[in-house]
Amino acid sequence: IRLLKREYFKKFWNIISFITTIFSITAIMMYGTKKALTRLAIRSLKKTEMGEFVNFNAIGSFDEVYSYIIALITFFTMLKFLKLLRFNRRIGMLSKSFRYARKDLSSFAFVFLIFILAYAQFGFAIFGRSLRNYKSFFSSLTTCFRMLLGEINAPDMIAFSRVY
Repeated sequence: IRLLKREYFKKFWNIISFITTIFSITAIMMYGTKKALTRLAIRSLKKTEMGEFVNFNAIGSFDEVYSYIIALITFFTMLKFLKLLRFNRRIGMLSKSFRYARKDLSSFAFVFLIFILAYAQFGFAIFGRSLRNYKSFFSSLTTCFRMLLGEINAPDMIAFSRVY
């Protein structure tokens, strides 16, 4: 960066490396800060009387931002990894296959999306009042994806509605 100055930032992969480095340094500092804040909160929790409120919202928010930064680091690192895989002949063949099948895959994805949204709406309408997994449309959608993975809680659904 010192040698090239602004020329360094004209290449896409240099920008990705720079962003990854900045986020990594930020994550290291945030990790230390998070540990210190947690220790302070635990100390104040031990000092309080039984039943007193100790606010952990700041730590929770800080941890959420920390998780987002770690996710961004992972994303940018995967981008760099995919750049390296581009030189592999088999990966190139796989990407060509996806390019050729793009139209069919997008049609399938559209139909799949319609069906999964319909099933989620049906689950929300039928089981929404009684089962915790269907209390909102988003949780109903999540439950549909969990069913695709084989995690189904059929006894609760059968107990609630014989239609199922």
